[in-house]
Amino acid sequence: MSPYRTSPSLLACIFAILAIGSCDDNQAPSSAPGTSQTQAPSSSVLPAVARVEVPIPANEKEFILAVQQGQAAFRSAPNEMAQGGTRSKRRIAICQSLPQISVSAWVGRIDTLSSNSDGKGVLEISLAPDIRVKTWNNDFSDSASHTLIDPSSSLFGIVSQMRKGDQVVFSGAFFPSDVDCVTETSMSLQGSMTDPEFLFRFLSVNTPRTK
Repeated sequence: MSPYRTSPSLLACIFAILAIGSCDDNQAPSSAPGTSQTQAPSSSVLPAVARVEVPIPANEKEFILAVQQGQAAFRSAPNEMAQGGTRSKRRIAICQSLPQISVSAWVGRIDTLSSNSDGKGVLEISLAPDIRVKTWNNDFSDSASHTLIDPSSSLFGIVSQMRKGDQVVFSGAFFPSDVDCVTETSMSLQGSMTDPEFLFRFLSVNTPRTK
């Protein structure tokens, strides 16, 4: 036998090693070295919603100013007697801002939107920070004023589709009062002067119309 003759088993091993190397060379890399893959964004970018600019009626501006001046005067009063005197001055200023208790096309944002135990609508609208107009939230208090919104009314159907924070244009009427010019529902002098809630019967409430 020649010393240079190669055995069949040795040849088989060599072919197997060459075949494995050939497979590794032909396999395409998942990504090119030194490059990064661009991924699709997880969520699409929504277009910005156009903000509707709604003019505030002059009598609403004057009403808000009268209440804000009362808030400032109460907080700066040196004693409780002086604080009590600020309510009378506010009453005069509110009456001057409201020639009549009915108002139209006032602008605000929904602060409370709920119902009482009988399913009647309870609504509170913010005119400015710490100044609100509202319905009662119970039938007993509302027995004479009828501010709660009837579930069978078209107003209830409109308002019930809105959300807290929605800007609205509304019309309706205040209730006359000898103490505050229009009825304010707080239980204390401090609440009435610093965080007033004025009783209101809503006749219409709508979202602002885009031009």
